[in-house]
Amino acid sequence: MENRAYELLPQLLSEVRAFAVTQTVVVKASMEQVAGKGKLTFDLAALIGDDASQYDLRYPKIEVLAKNLNTASPSAGKYVNADAVVVVSSTAAGVVEVLNTTNKVLDLRVYITVTKKE
Repeated sequence: MENRAYELLPQLLSEVRAFAVTQTVVVKASMEQVAGKGKLTFDLAALIGDDASQYDLRYPKIEVLAKNLNTASPSAGKYVNADAVVVVSSTAAGVVEVLNTTNKVLDLRVYITVTKKE
């Protein structure tokens, strides 16, 4: 029997993409400025609205990037991983906090996604 898996690959990739699109929603994608030692708070249920009960708010995927202000750096002026300058937390109720651990004002890009319940 001939191996015909390569013929099914486009169909499988299409189904995987469709699953990913229908099962995950971007709750927040924004550019924010946060003061030194300040915090940003996002209530995911409020951001999603009436459909919030359809999503698992307990385990959001959170990505935070900070604008690199170090002019001597090769990535100066670009947004880079912010793990060194922020602390991110979330509650089971779907409240996300991004805390600036520095004394400087940070320009942040915040991306939050949640998964649809099965």
